[in-house]
Amino acid sequence: MHFDITDEQRMITDSVARLLQDDTPGDAETWASIREMGAVAMAFPEESGGIGSPYEDMVFALTEFGKAGSDAAFIANAMLPGAMVRGARVADEDMLTALSEGRARAAVAIAGKASVLPELVDGRVSGRWSGVVGGADADVIFLSVRNGDTVEFHVVSRDAPGLKVEASDLIDGRGAAVVTVDGLALSDETRVDLGNVDGAERLELLNDVGAFAMGADALGAIETIRDMTLDYLKTRKQFGVAIGSFQVLQHAMVDLAHEAEQFRSIVYRAACALDGVDADARRLAVSSLKRQVNTRLRPAGMSAIQMHGGIGVTEEYALGRLVKRLLVADMLFGSADDHARRLRDLFADGKALV
Repeated sequence: MHFDITDEQRMITDSVARLLQDDTPGDAETWASIREMGAVAMAFPEESGGIGSPYEDMVFALTEFGKAGSDAAFIANAMLPGAMVRGARVADEDMLTALSEGRARAAVAIAGKASVLPELVDGRVSGRWSGVVGGADADVIFLSVRNGDTVEFHVVSRDAPGLKVEASDLIDGRGAAVVTVDGLALSDETRVDLGNVDGAERLELLNDVGAFAMGADALGAIETIRDMTLDYLKTRKQFGVAIGSFQVLQHAMVDLAHEAEQFRSIVYRAACALDGVDADARRLAVSSLKRQVNTRLRPAGMSAIQMHGGIGVTEEYALGRLVKRLLVADMLFGSADDHARRLRDLFADGKALV
């Protein structure tokens, strides 16, 4: 990957930054704005009416959403559904067009492991998926289910008989849902045709796309946290001098800046790997990102709160909400331990390049 930003990537960064300049958490108009600027179409493949932008480009939009602490459901209602339908076919092609244009929204109900998915029996499924990001605002939902030894995906309307969507919030305020089904009827009409792609592989890919997207969002959050903390150390005074003159805080600030800069390289590497064809390279890059979020970014966020003191934990101050985005990036789409085990297996099998 070239680290020189292209003109197109700079345009994406500037456009999203301007869009979010006046964004406030929970602003319902933000989705309409990102739809109008074509950001939703970036995530969907051309055959679905989208633009099919590479992840190397989308990382710049994701980072800006994180910087602004925006509640806009770009990851939930664009990135994940876009990854779901890449190279796939569904019976309702008009629905795909509506999704890629942002006129309708979709959510993807998945789990970290195929073994815990609800099982399809005699054409019906019962079970639940928790933490479905963007599920509360979705018009349709892609469900991942077990069918014998295979994994299938089906797309159903949120109003389908036997399906219930209960809205919930993640700890950082972004919307999610618990999706419950009781005897929901599924058929070839609802099944997503993945072609030659194995369902379990698509499930793993969706988790990797989600982990990468949340990581890129966390990159934007930690950069804003870094800038806020530096500004606070320069302006907050104690004993008649700026607290940034205290050596212990200078060292802590350097560590925070270092973590933000190092994480940027890790996120870019994951974007490049997702655009490639080497599945093991993708697994290595994404799991490395997830481990970095857990072992380095979370402590960096806690350090920023400590440097701020009491104001850092107040609800009115933006810092706490941004740190919570780091926690969400750590918790969703596979735990740090899950990704540590995957890294271990890659190294043990000689599939990881050091």
